[in-house]
Amino acid sequence: MNRLRFLLLGAITCSFLSLNAQTEKGNFILGLSSNFGGSELGGLSFGMSNFQSDNPNYVKSDDNEDFAFNIKPKLGYFIADHFAMGLDFLYGYNQSVNGSSSDKLSQQALVGGPFLRYYIPLNNQLLFFEASGAYGQSKIALDYKDNSFFEDDERLENLFYGSLSAGLAFKISTMTFLDLSIGYQYLQQWDPELETYDEYHYSNEFNLNLGLSILLN
Repeated sequence: MNRLRFLLLGAITCSFLSLNAQTEKGNFILGLSSNFGGSELGGLSFGMSNFQSDNPNYVKSDDNEDFAFNIKPKLGYFIADHFAMGLDFLYGYNQSVNGSSSDKLSQQALVGGPFLRYYIPLNNQLLFFEASGAYGQSKIALDYKDNSFFEDDERLENLFYGSLSAGLAFKISTMTFLDLSIGYQYLQQWDPELETYDEYHYSNEFNLNLGLSILLN
């Protein structure tokens, strides 16, 4: 029994030391992630939407089709033990197709900026906290199925994006971890050509994030 306890303690100690070594100063982190839930930057989602009214003259139209996704690569460097900083980028796409007219409203966004991540080794997992901020642009396009009355429209808007998250990294191979986290994100979007008033659209939301990280020695 004492020998078994010794072996278990040794295995736990080796695992802890291995995780500590992977988050030591001088190592690198590569990552790729996405989030779930609708957002201006295209959190992974799809579904139908419509308007409902009890007005006797109301005629229900076909459902609108909504789709969105995003992808977020990152590259970082451990400037101290367990503490990494670097750059990440986010590309998001979302669209909504009108069920009656088939007109399509779409948005593509690309932002980039710095991130900070701090790890705390826990047995065979890593607890982490991350903060990031980014700036970029989005292209908004409205495509009309019937152009006899309206012309297609396209415009660019500026974006500011910030997020805070906390989660666990589950070890799935020597250097690869599955990241699962809950995060808060803030988005501000405005038209750079609008100079008369200080006007912008903003959103706040919580979402679930899923990704892969590779910790390189």
